[in-house]
Amino acid sequence: MVAVYSVLALTAVGLVSTTSASASCDSGALNTTVGTYTTDLKDIRRDIWISGRQVSERIVRPEASPRAD
Repeated sequence: MVAVYSVLALTAVGLVSTTSASASCDSGALNTTVGTYTTDLKDIRRDIWISGRQVSERIVRPEASPRAD
């Protein structure tokens, strides 16, 4: 249950287009111009490409604080 979105930006001609690579049940995926974000309920993994090499980075979400009802 992971959602993956990729964004392709074509800035050479001033045209920006976004494309969805794949998606499944989870919501909360982030669309950005830096690469691919893979998210689930606990963490986000960001895959970016620098000089033709893939660099992965894991971003841990802070735990949600309890809500006062």
